[in-house]
Amino acid sequence: MTTQQLGNILRSMYNLENANKKTMILLFGVKYASEIREAASTSSISSVVNEIVTYAGVPSSYATEIKAAVDLSKYVEVKSTTSI
Repeated sequence: MTTQQLGNILRSMYNLENANKKTMILLFGVKYASEIREAASTSSISSVVNEIVTYAGVPSSYATEIKAAVDLSKYVEVKSTTSI
């Protein structure tokens, strides 16, 4: 998955009506951690996350939250898949 595709997904999640923005940012980082790590195979996680945030059009300060969620994902088991 490209960083642009990930950015589009993040934008969709972030803009969900009645959704908590910060929760959606964290959920994105956990849910798509493996795709983010894969995209970072030739560069750093930070640069990939910054690119995703730029494509998504969300505040750049959320990059830190996404990186933390990617780290946290090692300890989280995603049980179900939704349309998010």
